[in-house]
Amino acid sequence: MNKTICTLLTTVALCSTTAVANDETLEQKPQQAALNFNRWYISGFQNTHQDLLDSKQIRHYVTKTTREKLRRARPNENEFYDADFFIKAQDILPDWTSHIVITDVEYDPVCTQVYVSFGQNPVHEVIDCMVKEAGIWKVQSVARVPVAKGKP
Repeated sequence: MNKTICTLLTTVALCSTTAVANDETLEQKPQQAALNFNRWYISGFQNTHQDLLDSKQIRHYVTKTTREKLRRARPNENEFYDADFFIKAQDILPDWTSHIVITDVEYDPVCTQVYVSFGQNPVHEVIDCMVKEAGIWKVQSVARVPVAKGKP
């Protein structure tokens, strides 16, 4: 009887550990969320007829407050932006669609900063500030990585 109970408890413990491990592997990391967003955004950016800010898919990638702020700023776009908000560039180069790489990740209490590189020569880099919204990693803001002096 004791052997049966011990075997049963061991089996339950092993199954629970496996279930937890599987749940953790299903949880998306901020760098994967940033990579997925940028792949989607760059491919959509090529189609100039599509306004990505109004697409249904953007809800999966960008926080609600950021989307709302960008929509409110749209009428005054010329005052705020000389480049696209999400890529910090006016246009994309041909190799950006095939070369999107996460180069670094920094964790802090405000947001997880994911460094994203586009293209190969020259490389264009941005930092996606990723936060969790309803348990999903999303873009809250984007900054351009400063270009070192002497580089294009």
